[in-house]
Amino acid sequence: MKLYLIRHAENHGNAKGKIISTTDFELTEKGIAQSLRIGQRLCAELEGKPVSAYCSCLARARQTLQEILRCIGQQDAVITQSHCLKEMDDAHSVIVVSHGITLRILTNLLLNRPDSDVNDLNWGAVCKA
Repeated sequence: MKLYLIRHAENHGNAKGKIISTTDFELTEKGIAQSLRIGQRLCAELEGKPVSAYCSCLARARQTLQEILRCIGQQDAVITQSHCLKEMDDAHSVIVVSHGITLRILTNLLLNRPDSDVNDLNWGAVCKA
């Protein structure tokens, strides 16, 4: 399994220099072009392969994902949207329960550290990032 963490592309709030948090803005033309470039970069690797697609419930994330999926020929993929994936304050926590290798990959990506640092992910292990 490979996990791709992608920030949404430019939206109308970003273009106006606003810090927008949970305000729902759609992508600008530049944001659509950014999404297409991301999709093109991923195309050779993901085209024709099964994809699970997740995004926040905000338009900018959904639109970014839709453009990427279109580029990789997965425009009909089911998109799971979750409010847990939108920007939140520091008091909010997200709990992910999965399997060793999946957690190891996710932890490595989030903490930007080599695999050897997280080999202690055993049954019931907790990694706080």
